[in-house]
Amino acid sequence: KSKSTIYAEMPSSEADHVSENAIVKKPRKFRPKKVLKTSKRVLGGDNLLLSFTIAGVLLGVVLGFAVRSANPSETAIKLINFPGDILMRMLKMLILPLIVSSLIAGLASLDAGASGKMGRRAILYYFATTILAVILGLVLVVVIHPGKTKEGLSSNRQQHVNTLDAFLDLIR
Repeated sequence: KSKSTIYAEMPSSEADHVSENAIVKKPRKFRPKKVLKTSKRVLGGDNLLLSFTIAGVLLGVVLGFAVRSANPSETAIKLINFPGDILMRMLKMLILPLIVSSLIAGLASLDAGASGKMGRRAILYYFATTILAVILGLVLVVVIHPGKTKEGLSSNRQQHVNTLDAFLDLIR
């Protein structure tokens, strides 16, 4: 650009104070694509979600060891455990509908001739893996005895229910 073009773009009050040899720079525009490319390059490229997941796991491990060394009370442990318990319940609630809807969507995308045979195979595979998972779960429960402590089953102990437990159970 010529100097006259630069002066023409500036307000007249600023153009009077600029010398002939001064170079006037326009303000930089915000370019989100460029910022995204830079952040991808710095934070892990195309695997940005993987990078954040690994960082979250490492942060959780560090925080877990830090909190454990502080010897928190039983009430603090319940409050810290509560969001994770809610997350696990929500994930369990989503598993079956997600599997069934993905099977239906996959079979619906096939043509009529192939979907009959493929549908039978998909349903047979789903039921077979479900039955194997149930058998494996029953075997592990018999072998491991979850909930059993040195004193006996955890259900034999008297559990004291306080107000915090009652309120958290309302949300769960």
